[in-house]
Amino acid sequence: MKQIMELWKDEYFKEKGVKYSNHVNKFIEYLIKIEKVDKPKGVTLSDVDDCIGWYAEIGKINYRSSMESHLESVKSYYDYLSETDKSSDIFSNINYENFKEELFSKHNLNEGKPRESFPMESVLEILTCLDDDLKMFYDGNPTDIKRKNLIRAILRIYIKITLIAPAKKNVICNIKFKDFNDFMSLDAFRWIIINGVKINIPNGLKRDIEQVVLFATQNQGNEPQGDMRLFDYIYGKKFSQASINMWFRTFVKAHDIFDLQDAVNTYPIEPIMITAIQAMVNRMANPGLIARICGVKIASIENKYYANREYVIKYEETLDQAINWEITKNEYYTYI
Repeated sequence: MKQIMELWKDEYFKEKGVKYSNHVNKFIEYLIKIEKVDKPKGVTLSDVDDCIGWYAEIGKINYRSSMESHLESVKSYYDYLSETDKSSDIFSNINYENFKEELFSKHNLNEGKPRESFPMESVLEILTCLDDDLKMFYDGNPTDIKRKNLIRAILRIYIKITLIAPAKKNVICNIKFKDFNDFMSLDAFRWIIINGVKINIPNGLKRDIEQVVLFATQNQGNEPQGDMRLFDYIYGKKFSQASINMWFRTFVKAHDIFDLQDAVNTYPIEPIMITAIQAMVNRMANPGLIARICGVKIASIENKYYANREYVIKYEETLDQAINWEITKNEYYTYI
């Protein structure tokens, strides 16, 4: 049974909309944690302070922008409570700007900068959430996929391909059907050529691609052709590379995976590629193999990730096998 502050939260969303729902929900969850969700008169600014400290500690609020978004959300919620005579406004007797600065310093938050790579647990969370979002692909009729789910499907395929073949965005976005093996056969999508390397496709990803291509075929009434770009065909129109970052932001915000800067409407997906590269570097994989699949010069990989390490590629004909072997060692590979 919902308690007082939860019920008021629902009324607030109903009347004011869900613009601030992410952080208001965070605040209510914290009140539940400290057992004040049914004691509105007992909630103070100290609880707001401690709430931000709690979420900073567990990595959900890391930057100034997110702290300010949290405060604006809770402040808006209290504006509503005050307007409807449900509770007094706990922000009414303070210097709001000074309060923000005090919290920023107290909780050692960052001004904010783009991530170069993601923690491995975040990558696994991304994969899990994408699969959960699209569970209907396996439980229902593929022809019932709605537009939002189609966008998530493209995002899922893009991310999984990048994780097994960490190439640049323009390379992944320009994948064509002819880059896959026998794309019109029942045994299609077993492997793909990326930057001249034959990359094996795990069964889960093969299934993902098959399901979405089936949807596109049934929806559009035309079969894919070798020179067609995969994502154009799935999307049903010309696919823009810029869309990936916008879709990625919408997805991570919906699942609260990262601490986002609310002022921007995109979020860089490039760290997915860097994370896959970093995973191989951490195992001291041959930089020549990494450079080959990434499509960059060996010197670039060596200068960025390696120091004073000798390496030799002995057999050119075993490159594909060696690269695939390195990729299968990554933590997320079994999941994919």
